[in-house]
Amino acid sequence: MLFRFTIISDEVDEFLREIKIDADSTFLDFCEAILASCNYEDDQVTSFYITNDEWEKQCEITREDMGFTPYDEDVYTMDKTSLRSLLDDVPMRLKFIFDTFNNRAFYIELKEMIPGKNLKKAQITRSIGDAPAEILVEEKPAKKGAKPQQTDENFADESFYGSEGFNDDDFSNEGLDISDGPLDSGDDGRF
Repeated sequence: MLFRFTIISDEVDEFLREIKIDADSTFLDFCEAILASCNYEDDQVTSFYITNDEWEKQCEITREDMGFTPYDEDVYTMDKTSLRSLLDDVPMRLKFIFDTFNNRAFYIELKEMIPGKNLKKAQITRSIGDAPAEILVEEKPAKKGAKPQQTDENFADESFYGSEGFNDDDFSNEGLDISDGPLDSGDDGRF
């Protein structure tokens, strides 16, 4: 039996992938097919979640067992779990977390189960648009001539206090347990 999945992104509207894969393939095979369809490296921590109709996570299939799962829950790893063992109805929804640290995902739907056919390797049957960036990159440092960013040296310049600057007389000790003189020491010389 074959499964036909559609894959979309909430980051790129024009992105769509359709993959056909044998039902006896593992989630790892499916993971590799998704990564290949997006030209992503296969070097990140990834996981699948079977979800309900509102995309709420129900069951996790991890890349490897990290040992964090409570003892009363089943542990599913991609390399040991076949698609057929957890997916048994159309439509079914999954999330594929491809950027764990930023919680970025693809949204997958099992659209069709095709009996009587088999595939040795997953096929990308439809590819529309560019995939979102695999890893979010932090902003680049400012170029020469750019306005300097806030530093400790210019933190307390006059713009910090407004155009009029800061005036000690504007600050009131009223309501605070602060003396106006030097630190008070008690009769015994202790603070």
